[in-house]
Amino acid sequence: MRSIRTGRKAAVAAVVVATGALGLGVAAPAATAATQPTITLDRVAPLALALTGAQSPQLNWTFHRNLGFRNVDVKVDARGLAKVGKVAFSGECTAHGLVADCAEYWPVDGTGMGGNAPFTVTPFKGVKLGTTGGYTVSGSAPGLVVKGGSGVVTVGGPAYNLAPLGQFKNEKVGAVVSQPITFGNVGDRPANGSDVALVLSPGLSFTQHYSNCRYRSDVQGGVRVEDAAVCHFRDWMRIGEKVTFAQPVRTKVTPRAMWTYLDVQAAPAGSPSLAWATSSQPTSRWTQGRGPALGLKRLVVGKASSVPAGTAQLMSENQGYGVESVTARNGADYGVTGSSAKAAAGHDVTMSFSVTNHGPAVLYDRSGGEATPYVKLTAPAGTTVVGGPECGQGTDSAWYCSAGLKAILSFPGDTYHFTVTFHVDTVVPQARGQVQLVWGGGAPSTTLPFDPNPKNNTAPLILN
Repeated sequence: MRSIRTGRKAAVAAVVVATGALGLGVAAPAATAATQPTITLDRVAPLALALTGAQSPQLNWTFHRNLGFRNVDVKVDARGLAKVGKVAFSGECTAHGLVADCAEYWPVDGTGMGGNAPFTVTPFKGVKLGTTGGYTVSGSAPGLVVKGGSGVVTVGGPAYNLAPLGQFKNEKVGAVVSQPITFGNVGDRPANGSDVALVLSPGLSFTQHYSNCRYRSDVQGGVRVEDAAVCHFRDWMRIGEKVTFAQPVRTKVTPRAMWTYLDVQAAPAGSPSLAWATSSQPTSRWTQGRGPALGLKRLVVGKASSVPAGTAQLMSENQGYGVESVTARNGADYGVTGSSAKAAAGHDVTMSFSVTNHGPAVLYDRSGGEATPYVKLTAPAGTTVVGGPECGQGTDSAWYCSAGLKAILSFPGDTYHFTVTFHVDTVVPQARGQVQLVWGGGAPSTTLPFDPNPKNNTAPLILN
């Protein structure tokens, strides 16, 4: 369970598809100095074991407060798995039968961390599909309260695969795109029904509503819009069965669209793997659809089986997940503003500037930052750049400033403020520097491919 720093791309991934996830959140302490911060192990999703090969739960955690580096002692009690399979603990653990003490050094710095489970489970030969057992995890650390959790391991399970989704380019604003949804169960247990999540990025809207789907709306960029639906199908999914939506999912390209997406995941009914799609914020609202029921058409009838149905999924080719991308003929007018200041020779001076998305489109950069505009900085004559919170030197020695993760999802009206500090070496009257919007890695381009108005892409920084 050695910790690994989460990369930038992983931090902004729109969807994480994982089974057996374990989350850690840091609860804020009460307003008393005697209260210690608490790390709580969130609900552990059940793990489905394939009949061959060792598998381990995936343990993930995220910290929301800076607690520094802590040595955490973890205890795993796997006696509940005695009839499921062979348990093997990692080398960082001291095992006493099916109970182990694992010394872990966890960086708890607030950026998001992850690691591997301290044990694996290999199903016993001849164990029956559906056999289930449990384990518990607890821990302790100086200066922390560590609250434990428990997990369930089941032998066998359904496994959903989703057929590839169509991709749409150069669509007009107002166009409607149709997406067939086809999925199947390639696991070794049936499923008692299916759930399918449909999650919209800004720029798409549902054109149909069905009575067996729940729809979520939320506030995005100051506007309440529908952004997800979860449809439930009661049909039993046999082993090897393949089905398709009776009607394709139709979405309209709105004036906010530019690079937008429909994320789809199909899963056994009740599966925890859809937690990412069914989550709610304080501003979220869920409503039941009022249209006709959405049905399924069977393309392949699966085989009958006496094996009990399961909800936890085995790993499959794509875990029932896929993404439709829609590129719209639209634009987002990005503009930059500068400023002026005065300072004497030998002093430092801080100047500010800002970048605004004037719309009409939302800029959604799912690459993790490579498709986000940033600013090239030219210092006023007679000054040297000291630095800025969002600025740094590029490989060409020029200075660049980026809003980073804050600009990954940029709505019309969003403004990003920057400050940069210069050291005044020599006073030059009306010394003129510049901030300029640029695009792309390597040799940055001054052409933003989505920007209809390049006239506001530069602004002066005037000193003295």
